Amino acid sequence: MKESDDKVAQILELPKHVKPVGIICLGYPAETPEKLSRIDISRLVHFEKW
Repeated sequence: MKESDDKVAQILELPKHVKPVGIICLGYPAETPEKLSRIDISRLVHFEKW
């Protein structure tokens, strides 16, 4: 297990045989983060070749 997985398991008091596989964060941020610039779709989508 990764170190972060170990910390999550410890915080949630999970048994040793239980491994966290996903975490969903709920709520609202305390601040308004700045928007990230978008990646052009032509750099993300590939047809029949890489």
